[in-house]
Amino acid sequence: MKVLNIEEVAPTKRKMTLQIEPGDLESEREEAYEELGKEAALPGFRKGKVPRKLLELRFDKTIRREAFADAVGKAVKDVAKERDLHIIGRPDLDESEIEAKVDQVTENAVEVNVSLDVVPPFEVPPYKDQKFNLPPLEFTEEDIEASLRRAQEEEAYYVAVDDRPTREGDFLLIEVKTTRGDKEIEALTHQRLMVGDLCGGERLEVFDKGLLGRVKGEQFEFDYDLPSDHPLFEEGETNTLHVTGRIQQINDRVLPNLDDEFAKDLGYETLDQYRAFTRNQLEYQRSAVLAGAKRRLVEGHLLSKTEVTVPAALVQTHYLRLKYSREIEARESGESEASLPTQEKRRRELETMYEAEQDAKRTLVFAKIAELEGLSLSDDEYIDSMARIARSQGEKDIDKFLADAERKGLENLYKESFLMSKVSRFLVENNEFVKGSGAEADDGAKESSSDANEEKD
Repeated sequence: MKVLNIEEVAPTKRKMTLQIEPGDLESEREEAYEELGKEAALPGFRKGKVPRKLLELRFDKTIRREAFADAVGKAVKDVAKERDLHIIGRPDLDESEIEAKVDQVTENAVEVNVSLDVVPPFEVPPYKDQKFNLPPLEFTEEDIEASLRRAQEEEAYYVAVDDRPTREGDFLLIEVKTTRGDKEIEALTHQRLMVGDLCGGERLEVFDKGLLGRVKGEQFEFDYDLPSDHPLFEEGETNTLHVTGRIQQINDRVLPNLDDEFAKDLGYETLDQYRAFTRNQLEYQRSAVLAGAKRRLVEGHLLSKTEVTVPAALVQTHYLRLKYSREIEARESGESEASLPTQEKRRRELETMYEAEQDAKRTLVFAKIAELEGLSLSDDEYIDSMARIARSQGEKDIDKFLADAERKGLENLYKESFLMSKVSRFLVENNEFVKGSGAEADDGAKESSSDANEEKD
């Protein structure tokens, strides 16, 4: 088999023209018949005992088609290795062209065109011995007290009220129906909706004010306008919503006293002991946030400084992964995108596509670094990583978990993820991180510093 030409159609596209001789398919054809002979079962013959001549009569066209595709795939793989082509996905073959040339190649040489998605050559910027500016991530006594107050909030209890109208800070249970014109808005219509901390800033102020001063069992009706930055705002449509409903329940929220008795209810002897535990937890969280900040600083630097056109096929693969995982998360949280306006759906789709391209670019850059540094994932590392995931999901049988991953075609995906994590750890270990303003950070690092501050908040 000869390579007649390789044409660069685009930075990430190649068109390869191959010449296939009749004898080029013989080994693939023999291998295909050998495999078929082991599994074939025809009337009158036991499994694996069907004569070769009969198999040829029944399956020769199918076998020759498979042999043709396998030979092309092998040739592409060999050429990619010889010419250092990083191919993404499978070669794109014209099915009608293959169908026509499968018969021709039995007697004459044929030419076949193959379309390939490739990663164009690129260089990674300096990725070791760099200096990055870490944001301040210290916690204070005020942070500890804030954490205690949050715990106090979580232990609050409710007291039903029926002798006064609603007021700020109440927790209500309401039945509500919201319409835009004559169309009901499903996301804002509920038979039983908990409205927490009335007028506390969690929702639109105009909505909460419409519920003030009402008694248990009272019917209510009011209108309010959506602000232009609200997810349900629709350009060119009416954005005045009509609300009707009934106050089902009014509750006072009572906070427990922050004392030793409170600490004992949480399993500690004294409040001081619980405060010490909280301090340790904050220190652990600070360490985790710092680790994440370091990782994002290096990754941000690499992504902003690497010039490479990411193949669309790779972006699409990452897009589908992200979209699938977000659909799973939405189902688990009970969220539905069906009620979102078209503008918000489009915004989310574009955001997902952008993140997919960044993920794909990160994969390319990290794979290049792994190659340069000789980093790989051993079998033991793979099994250990899978065991941690299995335990986190409550699966005790690691062999079953590994078999399920292989059966579902997820093994390579897991391995890629674990190798990317290994590269990320390598990058953190081989760069310097300086607290405060004494170090310089590039644009990518500065952006990551901002992200780390947001995570701390």
